[in-house]
Amino acid sequence: MNVTHQLTTIFCQMDDFCNEFDKHTAHFSLPAPTPAHHHGPVCGLTVSEIMTILIMFHMIVSFR
Repeated sequence: MNVTHQLTTIFCQMDDFCNEFDKHTAHFSLPAPTPAHHHGPVCGLTVSEIMTILIMFHMIVSFR
């Protein structure tokens, strides 16, 4: 299995998990503040992107 396929698989699984987790925990969370003025795309990474990076980092470190 090549690294690109692993990355895509891990991201899809993590994104599915995060979406389901958000649905189940939404009623426990405070509402997010809405910005007054927003221009252009939102900068930043999603939780699933951050988790995918962390998982891939630990996979690479463990193979050394």
